[in-house]
Amino acid sequence: MSHIDDQLDAIIDAHLRYLEGDGPAPDLTTLAPELRGEALARVQLLEASWGAALEVPTGAPVARRFGFDRAGQTITVNGRRVAQLRKATGMEFDTLLGLVTAAGGDITAANLFRLEQNSSADVAQPTASAIVAALHTTLADIETTTTSAATDPVRLFLSGPRFADMIDDWAGRFGRPASEVRTTVTERVLAVQYRAEDVTEEHLIEIVQTILNSLEP
Repeated sequence: MSHIDDQLDAIIDAHLRYLEGDGPAPDLTTLAPELRGEALARVQLLEASWGAALEVPTGAPVARRFGFDRAGQTITVNGRRVAQLRKATGMEFDTLLGLVTAAGGDITAANLFRLEQNSSADVAQPTASAIVAALHTTLADIETTTTSAATDPVRLFLSGPRFADMIDDWAGRFGRPASEVRTTVTERVLAVQYRAEDVTEEHLIEIVQTILNSLEP
């Protein structure tokens, strides 16, 4: 487990004690900027699964990442992408099931198995959000969408080898977990509004490099 994972686990433990009335809420403002966003996202997901009232602006990056801005909706998930992400991290099927249910997802082993065999499966928003949290990814990365021709090349680039090489190279140089860097950069790339004439690999590489530069310590 990485030092960052240790810090995040300590924050979640402290926030659990806070929700149980056994201590103050952890102070996220003292965290390094690159850790603060991930800690806030996990705390908000914990509160959502705990049943606490959340007031997350629908346009906030955290809300978009986890799908909090789509409460009450059914979300169509690409289960094969879920399986791909799970296997890429070396996560066992039972581990994913446990993490999803612990985070408030309502899914059985049989249903998760069927989901992983299907490129288009409807799940409730809380379950989709829990899957996102368990895999340290974004909703956009596992959602089955009917995107326009202008946005298809963006998702194609984000799942391709050039993007993976850029993330791995940057993460290695700065000692950051590649999965966390990938999640952050993917979210920011998908938040950009594109013109059809700009969606070229060169343009996307430039955007990714600009985002990576902004993450440098």
